[in-house]
Amino acid sequence: MSALAARVLTRVSAALLLAALVAGCIEVDAQLAGDGSAKMKMIVSNLDEAGDASIRKQLLSPAVKVVGASYADGRGTYQLEISDIDKLRTAAFFRQIRIEQEESGSTRQLTILIPRRPPVKDETNLPGKDYVVVDLRLKLPERVVASNGKKEDDQHVRWQVLRDDMLGKGYAPAEVSYGTAAKPGG
Repeated sequence: MSALAARVLTRVSAALLLAALVAGCIEVDAQLAGDGSAKMKMIVSNLDEAGDASIRKQLLSPAVKVVGASYADGRGTYQLEISDIDKLRTAAFFRQIRIEQEESGSTRQLTILIPRRPPVKDETNLPGKDYVVVDLRLKLPERVVASNGKKEDDQHVRWQVLRDDMLGKGYAPAEVSYGTAAKPGG
């Protein structure tokens, strides 16, 4: 692929991701394995057939395998297997997502940085300020030690990013520390 084609594909994927974040909701239910691989179910709502076809193409990469996909009633559902979450960005759809990992003793810090978008002048067609734009649920391979999301149980964390949290520059961070450190009574 030429450098120009890669830049165009990156811009298209960023535009599609941002359009999905503006107009609809992206629901992600993922399970991270201890070796860094992951399984993910992603649902994108308020999508037309052309958008679904584009997302299917943009999910393909050496590190991301689409094991199931369906489209119905404006919703695309995608079942993914990711060989290494550090390589998630090899899929054009996720090119704007940043993943950072840091290990300290028996605890690992995982940060997922979700790109924000610039505010728009006319917000009449946008959902309300309390509308959940990104709903990310993550099962970790070990016990959750700390998170800026809602801890659902010992291994599950959920982040619900509201519309207004997605406006502006930079990234909306989803952060979690997990591991064997700080076990109660140990």
